[in-house]
This record gives sequence, structure tokens and C-alpha cells, in this order.
Amino acid sequence: MDYKAFFAENIRGYTNILGEKIMKKMIILTLFLFGFSNGIFAISEIEELLIKEATNPELKKIAKEYLIKKAKDHKDLAERYKSLSNLSKGGKALSSIEEHKKYKKLAEHCEKEASIYEREANNL
Repeated sequence: MDYKAFFAENIRGYTNILGEKIMKKMIILTLFLFGFSNGIFAISEIEELLIKEATNPELKKIAKEYLIKKAKDHKDLAERYKSLSNLSKGGKALSSIEEHKKYKKLAEHCEKEASIYEREANNL
């Protein structure tokens, strides 16, 4: 093997390792930045990108853990809304009924989002 072929092969291997390290750092940064945000849609574009880019087992594990955590957060929030929908503050009956409906609707929405996150985590 001549030195040009040897050099080209080693550079290719180095760039693959370097690319993998950069991808891991990007995923961690993405999780950090968007882990605290609550979007309107269950799976945001950045989360879809995270799922698509999870190509090896280690990246899939990171993405799956993130999605499972998001599902748990949404389930916890749904439970809070359910407890608020059962809470009676007194006051006018009509406004109380509307408030109960609002919290039930929010709980259902959070449960739907949790199921979407769980489904995506199971697909990885």
C-alpha cells in the first residue's frame, strides 16, 4: 500500500469519527435547548430531525430517552389538569362548568401528546 492510499484511508476514518462526535454534541445541545420548551405541536421539527439523525444505537438510545421523558412530562401535566378539573373553587355555576371543561380539554390534549411521544420512542 502506498502512502497516498494509506493517508486517504486514515483521513476518511478520522472524519467519520469527527463527524460522529459533532453529531453527538449537536444532539445533546438540541436536547438541552428544546428540553424545556413546551410547543403547541407534540413533535416539533427539531425533534423530528433528532429522530431522523439517530442512525446508530447510541444516538437512538439518547433520542428514545428524551422522547420517553417528554411523554412522562406530558402525562404528569395531564394529571395536574385532571385534578384541577375536579377542583371546585365556588363562585358562579356557569363559570365553574366552563373552567372544568377547559381543564379537561387541556388534560386530553396532554394525554394525546404523551401518546405521540411514546409511539415515536417505541419506533426507534
